[in-house]
Amino acid sequence: MRIKESITIASSASQAWAILGEQFGDIGQWATPIQFSTLEGNPQVGAIRHCHIAAFGPVPAGIIKERLLEYNPKEMYLIYDAIEGMPKFITKALNHWSVKALDEQNCQVTTESTFEIHGWISAFGFLLTKRFRRGGVAVLEELKYRIENGEPHPRKVHSISLKTAISK
Repeated sequence: MRIKESITIASSASQAWAILGEQFGDIGQWATPIQFSTLEGNPQVGAIRHCHIAAFGPVPAGIIKERLLEYNPKEMYLIYDAIEGMPKFITKALNHWSVKALDEQNCQVTTESTFEIHGWISAFGFLLTKRFRRGGVAVLEELKYRIENGEPHPRKVHSISLKTAISK
């Protein structure tokens, strides 16, 4: 299963890359499905990101570890795979993110995710694709909001407020 989505952001490509690439370990600060995240070391090939997630599509809450396979600040792209924490029916999860300048004040961010699914659940591939696509589009919207407004999307703020209220 392959899902590719893009979004245009009113920002320079370098500003978008700063959030997406240079702050790769901080995705938990702006993406709603990720409660918090950390990165072992600096963003570079081999670095491991730990994402403590709420449920995301068919993926249950838990910790997913992701490893940077490619990291290219000059070309503004990165590729990572999930190495731990995915449900057993997902045998491979690979993500490729890129930032492309459209002009000095606008850029395009593209994400392409590849999943290999096995077992009986693969019969529901169309539904899984739909769920993953919807979640991916929401994360792109949250990235756009974060870059353009300098703060997390209201969905992220709301999820933090709910988590705080529940823990009290």
